[in-house]
Amino acid sequence: SLTSRPVRPGPFGSRMDAVAWLDDEYRMLVALVAAASASQRWADAYELAAHLEGYQEFRHLIADGITVATQALAAARHLGRARECAATMRLGNACRGAWRHEEAVDHLKRALELAPANDPAGEASIRHNLGLAYLRLGQFAEAESCHRFDLEVCQAAGDWRGAGQAMVGLADALQEQGRIREAIGILNTAIEFFEKSGDPRNVALARANL
Repeated sequence: SLTSRPVRPGPFGSRMDAVAWLDDEYRMLVALVAAASASQRWADAYELAAHLEGYQEFRHLIADGITVATQALAAARHLGRARECAATMRLGNACRGAWRHEEAVDHLKRALELAPANDPAGEASIRHNLGLAYLRLGQFAEAESCHRFDLEVCQAAGDWRGAGQAMVGLADALQEQGRIREAIGILNTAIEFFEKSGDPRNVALARANL
């Protein structure tokens, strides 16, 4: 039963305490997604799958990520266009993590079709991930276009962390096109944005790329 034991424990003492709890409970949580889908509890299946995405990426649980994302998409088709869009994007990201980049592009393009016209931030997120998939396929101009769109939206919203992430992706696309000086300038600005948003992890990533 989905209600036989709690899936939301109390506050954790640290991030690693939370990770340890997920390590212990992970197989049960994956089984709950499948059980919710089988019993047509679409909202339960969708929400739990969405919460598992970050952990699966962190632990590189690639095959599980695709399985759970596929179940979430099936559930989301019963829950409206917005959730179907989000689930389609997550499945695209799961495929990208498995190096199935052509499938990732197909899913992410479908997510763009489903994205509401009045949600530029949502479209920017999809295009960011699409740009990452295009990069792996060697379609560098397409990747550049996606990341420039993402950057414009993030800057307009004052989202400095998002803008920095867009710049890291953009710099990769520029570097692959041999535009090294442009990439260097972009990465230096990305570092400033990450410092402004108090994001030391991404500062380190951008400096490594630089």
